[in-house]
This record gives sequence, structure tokens and C-alpha cells, in this order.
Amino acid sequence: AELAFIAAGALLFANWVASSLEWQQAEVQRRSQHLVALRNASLALTNELDLANVLQRVVDLSRTLVQARYGALAVLDPEGRSIAQFYTSGLTPEQRKTLGNPPANHGILGLMTRQGEAVRIGDVTADPRASGFPEHHPHMRSLVGVPIMAKGRIFGNLYLADKRVESGTGAVVVDSFTAEEQEILQMFAAQAAIAIENAQLYKENQQLAILRERDRIGMDLHDGVIQSLYAIGLLLDDARHRLDSDPAKTRAT
Repeated sequence: AELAFIAAGALLFANWVASSLEWQQAEVQRRSQHLVALRNASLALTNELDLANVLQRVVDLSRTLVQARYGALAVLDPEGRSIAQFYTSGLTPEQRKTLGNPPANHGILGLMTRQGEAVRIGDVTADPRASGFPEHHPHMRSLVGVPIMAKGRIFGNLYLADKRVESGTGAVVVDSFTAEEQEILQMFAAQAAIAIENAQLYKENQQLAILRERDRIGMDLHDGVIQSLYAIGLLLDDARHRLDSDPAKTRAT
């Protein structure tokens, strides 16, 4: 009996160790997949320099990164008080059109702007801080949001809604975002801030190049006009002198 008890205990312990190792291996594999996806998403941003395209790619890639149904990027004004631009992902053109102007900086959106911290909510509909949804806003349940810091200030906030997972029956259902997914998004937001800053610098350099070219053309035109006027002045002065010395010949030429 004692041997049987020991054998049973050893078998249970071995099963526990095997299950624990299997779970740890699955966690390592899942973590590696997240990091690979993060790396690929970050590299994809480096291939784009147009600021508007970078912002749209940020929200598209972040939605893919955590398997979210919807994504949005709220770009704040220079004072950081209101939303100046609003990029979305996962909405049809018709749905995006019905939303109208960028949302007001209220509710959870305003909370993130004021505090500059990430938020993760399992059920938005049950959260008392959620408010200000427009009439045609799609129904959402789970939410994770992270700020994007650029040049020492909050450039904007990244929002992902409705974590999509596959159930045992193969159907796609909505689940809550995990702390690990929030961490992945925060790391991606840091990479996105670099890409946004690079795009801003590229745009500023383009604008400076245009201004320099305008100045060069202006100077060329200015110098050309001055030279033409000087030549005309010399011709007129020469004609005046010739008119005094030989009026008939001068009038003929």
C-alpha cells in the first residue's frame, strides 16, 4: 500500500512537472511570437516617411499586433488639450463617415490625455468613466489604450478595442486584453513615436528645401532683373551721348 501510494504520488508529481513545463514552453512560444510580431511591425514603420501614412500604419499595425477588431489613433493639438486628428482601423468607409468630426476629449479619451497613462478595461459598457460616444459609434466591450510620447510630450493616444480570440468551436469571440498585450502595445508605441518623429523631421526638411529653392529662384529673378535694368540704363546713356554727337545717325539706328 505504501509503495502504491508513493508510486501514485510520484506519478502525480511527474504529471504536474510535465504540465508545468508544457505550460512554460507554451508561454515562451507565445511571448516569442508577440516579440516577433512587434519587431515586424516596428520594421514596417521604418519604410514610410509620409506623416499621414505613418499615423495610419501605426493604428493598422497595432490592431494586428494584439488581434483587435477596432483601432484608433487620436492625435492631439500642440497644446495637448483636444483631438486634432483621428485615425481609425477596422471600420468600413461608411462607418467612419457616420462618426463625423474627431471625438471630443471626454470620458476615457480625456482621462488618458490628462493622466498620460495606459488603461485596460474588460467591459467598457460597465465602466462609469466611459462617456461621449457618438450616436453611430460601433458597440465595443474590451479596451486597451496607451499614450504615444513624441518630443517630450503626448503626441496622441492609441486605442484598441474588442480582443478577438477563437473559441473551442472555431467561432471568433470577444475577450479582454491581457497585461502582456498592454506591455507589447507600450513597446510598439515607443517605436511608433520614433517613426512619427522621423516623419515630422522629413516633412520639415522638405519644407525647408522648398523654401530654399524659392529663395534661390527669387534671387535669380532679382539678379536677372537688376542686370537687365543695368544693361538698359547703359544703352540709354550711350544713346544720349550719341544723340548729342551725331543726332541724325543716332535717330536712324
